[in-house]
Amino acid sequence: MTHLLIIAAYVSLHLRDVPSMRPVAIELGFWQSVGVTLGGFALLAVWTDLLVRLRLRRIDRRGRGIDVFRAMRSSARSRTLATVWLAVSVVVFGWLESVRSVVGDPVLLDELLAMLPLFVVWACSWWSVEPVERRLREATLLRRLDEGLPVGPGPSRWVFVLDAMRHQVLLILVPLMFAASWIETLEKFSRGDGRIALWLQDDLIRLGATLAGLLVVFAFAPMLLRLIWDTRPLGDGAIRARLRNLGERHGVGLGKLLIWRTHGTVLNAAVTGLFPGVRAVLLSDALVDQLDERQIEAVAAHEVGHIRRRHIPWLAGAAIVLLTGVSVVVSMLVFAVWGPIAMDDWRGAAAIALGLLAGMAVFGVVSRRFEWQADAFAAQHMSGLSTARGASDPEIHIREDAADAMVGALERVAVGNGIAPERRSWRHGSIRRRQRNLEKIVGLPAVALPIDRQVRIVKIAIVLCGVITVLLLAAHGSMA
Repeated sequence: MTHLLIIAAYVSLHLRDVPSMRPVAIELGFWQSVGVTLGGFALLAVWTDLLVRLRLRRIDRRGRGIDVFRAMRSSARSRTLATVWLAVSVVVFGWLESVRSVVGDPVLLDELLAMLPLFVVWACSWWSVEPVERRLREATLLRRLDEGLPVGPGPSRWVFVLDAMRHQVLLILVPLMFAASWIETLEKFSRGDGRIALWLQDDLIRLGATLAGLLVVFAFAPMLLRLIWDTRPLGDGAIRARLRNLGERHGVGLGKLLIWRTHGTVLNAAVTGLFPGVRAVLLSDALVDQLDERQIEAVAAHEVGHIRRRHIPWLAGAAIVLLTGVSVVVSMLVFAVWGPIAMDDWRGAAAIALGLLAGMAVFGVVSRRFEWQADAFAAQHMSGLSTARGASDPEIHIREDAADAMVGALERVAVGNGIAPERRSWRHGSIRRRQRNLEKIVGLPAVALPIDRQVRIVKIAIVLCGVITVLLLAAHGSMA
């Protein structure tokens, strides 16, 4: 959710330029715009801190889990409300124009300064909720000792906030800013004089330059991730041998094998990089400490499944197709019902917003199927299936112990990260649902799982939607 909020925050900086947003704008002086914007952010931070403190007192008095949930929800909700307030400040109160009146319009700097109060409020939200997180760790101390798990001091409050900013904000903000800088640089050059400006005024050349720059950013973003996060090489041992064997069995170059140091607060794993030369497998320190070797291998196989089934490019394509296609459909309906003038008032803005929401909802459906296929891939791997030269052995069936390795890993991840197994996730689905899916495939042929057929249908649907979207864009352009 945090990643979506960052993207939404950046997009909101440009909403004031949308014609349908102009009627709601209020012309304020510089100090009025600054005072209203920063005052709103400050009130939100203080209000969130008071709410979390109230929940914390109830936790200390009663020890009820519902108060923990409400404290965390208040913290998360403040980040969403802060993002909404940024959009309101930009569109209604001219916050971005106020920033530019001081620093001008240099590449990237004005956008970063305009978003800075948002990230300050986010940091305050994590600062407020850190005592709740600390109490959760303390509550599991005896259980961890009984199970023979390592026990550390945990991060300080400052380190907790810093880790949250690094793991949740910089993860998406850094590549987003590089991409935005490239697009803005091309735009500035196209408005200048000289041969480069003439080239960039050609739509085809400019599109090619834009895509080339974005491809470079996308290709090297994993290298930035390893610098942003605190990582170190995974040492020799049984886990390293298992991971190397995993990559060989499925024909996937895993690149660097890294330990992702989170001060024991995050149970997670990730595979970064589309290309073997920049790819890396990251296992969090808590994951290595709290899962056994088979469960770690299952989690890594899940991540390899995303690569082997090419989920990342398909997700990127689905996002473009769905968000664009649904918005075009809704816009065409507005155009047909109310005429072209409606596209420049609140009806056009509402159409775009509804289209984006509908596209995001469908994208969640696609993402969850890909996640479930990656879970199934882990069970296929643990059952002995090799896909390096194609999954062709019909004699291999999903074993119960193979599914149990991934089921147990998911349970550990839920407990270690303080996630209720029944809690729904927009992109991943609930952990309980994922566990039930794994239990259902026990005994089935590993090469013919229902989720694999579902994903094939989803990919065909993405291609068809892409074709329809192109046709709709052409028709919409001729109508305009």
